[in-house]
Amino acid sequence: MRAISQTLCRLQRGSRGAPAQGCIHRARAGTASLSMTQDPIKLVLVGDVHGDWDEDSATAARHLEPDAVLFLGDFGNEDVALVRSLAALDLPKAFILGNHDAMFSLSGRGKEYYVKRILQKSTLGPFCSDPGSGASPNVALQLEALGSMHLGYASATMADGRLSVVGARPFSQGGAMDDHVTDFYQRHYDVDSMSMSAQRIVETAERQHEAAPHLPLVLIAHNGPSGLGGRPEDPCGVDWRPGGGDHGDADLEVGIPVLRRHPKTVLPCPTPIAPPKPHPSPRQAALRELCARGRPPTLVAYGHMHEELHHSVRRERPGVKRERVAVAHGAVFLNAAVVPRIVRLPGAGARTHHFVEVRLAPPGGVLSAADVLVEVARGGGVLGVQRQPLLTTTAVDAEGGARRTRILHTSTGEWEDLG
Repeated sequence: MRAISQTLCRLQRGSRGAPAQGCIHRARAGTASLSMTQDPIKLVLVGDVHGDWDEDSATAARHLEPDAVLFLGDFGNEDVALVRSLAALDLPKAFILGNHDAMFSLSGRGKEYYVKRILQKSTLGPFCSDPGSGASPNVALQLEALGSMHLGYASATMADGRLSVVGARPFSQGGAMDDHVTDFYQRHYDVDSMSMSAQRIVETAERQHEAAPHLPLVLIAHNGPSGLGGRPEDPCGVDWRPGGGDHGDADLEVGIPVLRRHPKTVLPCPTPIAPPKPHPSPRQAALRELCARGRPPTLVAYGHMHEELHHSVRRERPGVKRERVAVAHGAVFLNAAVVPRIVRLPGAGARTHHFVEVRLAPPGGVLSAADVLVEVARGGGVLGVQRQPLLTTTAVDAEGGARRTRILHTSTGEWEDLG
């Protein structure tokens, strides 16, 4: 267990009790009046895998006994074999595929790389009949393997009929749609713009609501929404080039203003960051539209934006990490992308496997969220589990109805009481 604690120090620098300044939320989490008469729904989120999944990971996931496992994409570079193995996992599950899952199909550069590998007679996957087109068949093979478990512009009822899950735009790489990306979405989903994508997400959520009007809604996406800030450490902030910027998905946009942290906060930015240059917003961003209709999701779970920031940011601001928890318009936004998700521990060869565990109240509302490290002996059993809370709620009355919410600012290690 000591080794797990040491690894948790890599995930979260010691948290401090003082609230962080200038949090990005504009509304409280949907936790003010949660009924505790039913058992909470336990979700396990799996962020960017990037090849880090094996039978020990499956053992760790089973040990957590989730009501549902939500996989948030980037399993490998169009790694069909890995996706097939995940599809066979004997737990209730849903998927959204990420940009790496269409690495050789989503962009011009990827297509060029794919053609180059073919010309070099690489063993990279089964090849298409027309290599000159640069189109990889592996996207179709992954979609075939996942079937109805893939929720790109689709939905499912999970957790023994107690939860609605809706998928946003799959294969997202963040930012705007360029010509290559638009061609990809037109070919696979008949979507040619952010506005059309937003409309598809809203329509999917509306159909699910009509089918199950009383269930809490979880929205899964590979990338988070725009509107949560443009500093490198913000939830979807650009950290790989100077000046920052908002790299969130415009078709999901939450439509809240960016707040700056107080100048005296821990780890201040050494140089001023210009306000982010937002990409054009669709006329009907999905989250804003769902909020306007009075049906905001309880939880928006995503990955893509790794907690560990670009080395250029770390060099100037040692220890700073990405913000992974945000609250806006009654919804909790949670990023599960901690990479690498498998870490080998010194000594006997045991490894920790990272997950995010979320507990939901059946009527709606997040009760808790935590990073979970499951230590597994190589090819053996579970040796221990340790949790680092990201969000907590505590009852403030005898019935447990009204509750107080606290979130961890992962960029500073400070807790904030949302009241």
